[in-house]
Amino acid sequence: FKGYGTFEDVTILNSPAQAISVGTTSKSVIQGITVDNSAGDAGALGHNTDGFDISASSVTLSKNVVKNQDDCVAINSGSTIVIEDMTCSGGHGISIGSIATGKVREDVLNDFPGPLNIMQLTNTPHQTVSGVKIARNTITNGLYGLRIKVDADATSASVSGVTYEANVISGITEYGVLITQSYPDNDGTPGTGAPISGIAFTGGTTTVAVGSSAYTLVVDCGACSGTWDFSDLDATGGKGHIIASNKATISGGTY
Repeated sequence: FKGYGTFEDVTILNSPAQAISVGTTSKSVIQGITVDNSAGDAGALGHNTDGFDISASSVTLSKNVVKNQDDCVAINSGSTIVIEDMTCSGGHGISIGSIATGKVREDVLNDFPGPLNIMQLTNTPHQTVSGVKIARNTITNGLYGLRIKVDADATSASVSGVTYEANVISGITEYGVLITQSYPDNDGTPGTGAPISGIAFTGGTTTVAVGSSAYTLVVDCGACSGTWDFSDLDATGGKGHIIASNKATISGGTY
């Protein structure tokens, strides 16, 4: 999606890879969209079938349905983003990232009327995500529920100000909530060049139910900071949690 405004009432069936790339240039609402890649479940045919990949600011995704084998939503860059009342099944849940080095934000590029010179590129914000609210979504029967994934070698990037509110997550087989700076590893040797701060589970209980071989919560930080209020996280089942939060302090919650 380019331009800006309200995009609604579209059905996408069996996309061969990522379904919708969001590169809007001003305040936008995307609602009532169905992405149905469930046929890709047969014979493990579906790969890289992200529902929505966002590289934009001032975007709201509302009341969309995604059935796929990868991220329901992946927020790659941008600010003031709301993901609400979505239904996601069969995939990798709702993700921020992966956050990498050297990806110039598409929404920033769109603000320049002509060709960019090297000085403009040097002074252009790179892959940052901030001011995100993920609320009242239902995520079922996938490998992951909620993720923040930062490449282990990422620099000139950051994630900040992410709030999870009143989500319902169940049937997860690997990680209910995963916050990692070791990507593509889930829990490895984290990098330090792309900090994470201001993560919260507040405003309404987010429930997470995982299978017997899954983890409820894994935090794998090399450069995390601040006080993270997890008082409205209620995660149960599986093998429990692993917390390596670096300089971040996590308070409250059940996991």
